[in-house]
Order: sequence, then C-alpha cells, then structure tokens
Amino acid sequence: YQRRVRGSLLRSVLFVMDPTRSPTSKLELHISCKDLINKDVLSKSDPQVQISMRHVSGRFFSKEYTPIAKTEVINDNLNPKFQQSFQIDYYFEEEIVLLFKVYDIDVEGRNIESNDFLGQAEISLGDIVSSPGETVVRPLKNLHHPDRKCGFITVSSEEVHDTHTFVRFEIRGVDFE
Repeated sequence: YQRRVRGSLLRSVLFVMDPTRSPTSKLELHISCKDLINKDVLSKSDPQVQISMRHVSGRFFSKEYTPIAKTEVINDNLNPKFQQSFQIDYYFEEEIVLLFKVYDIDVEGRNIESNDFLGQAEISLGDIVSSPGETVVRPLKNLHHPDRKCGFITVSSEEVHDTHTFVRFEIRGVDFE
C-alpha cells in the first residue's frame, strides 16, 4: 500500500505501508551525494535520485524493488544536497531495504532510466536508524563497471513526531512601498 502526500514547493512525500497497523515510528529521510561522476561535456551532471523499496521480511515480502519516489533534479552539481525529504513508516520487526539509483538527467519528463546512470547503493532502513546520528554514507556502485568510482550517497533520518497541533498565521499590511 502506498499513498503519496504532496506539500509545498519543497515537498515531502509520505509512504504508508500498512494502514491496518501502527508503525514503530515514522521517519523522514534526507539525501545528499558527493563526488559524483561528471557525464556532461560542457557542464556538470544534473543529478536526481530514484528511491525504490523492497521488503526482505515480514508481511509484505517481495523479491523485486518498487519505485516509491524521486528527488528533484539539481542542475550542474556533483555534490548535491536534495531539498525534498521523504517520510516512511518504520516497522521494527520488518526488514526493509531501500535502493538509491542516481542518474544524470539530460531531458526531464522522459523515463528516468533512459538518462545517464551514475551509480547505486542499497541500504536497509534498520542500518540507517541504528547508525550514529541516524546517518549512513555508502559508496555508489555501477554493476557494469565494478571498479569505477561513482561517488558517495548520504542518507540521514529523523523521527517525525505528530503532535496534531495546528498553527494559524495571519499577516496584514498597509501601504507597502
């Protein structure tokens, strides 16, 4: 089960895996990359990360990865810090592996896999949560060129606390110049 919720320009995406149970916690994931390969000739790569999920154990076990989200494209940058964050339900008793594939986007709007592939990394949600500072740095790999250095991906998480608090802002102005 997946549900996407979009917010503002710097949107956050929420993935609900099992609406019949309460998760152990809700996590917000933040992604950045460093030392990416430059695939462009006259400029730098325009990276975007595709995130896919696979349940290794538990009720939703699957052998295949399911794409769940993409970051925004950051133009001409080999060390991007993506602004878009992703919220995901975390179930302590289930092993969930995330696959992060980084592409150089030359033409937006077409199939992401038709763009230049920069590298990928598999990281379990449990590894992220149990790491110091809830941050994991992994080298990106290219399965077709295993000896090629592709850069690094950093994934950090923070627990989201739902306070059910609503705030109302009202702003007024007169005679602005």
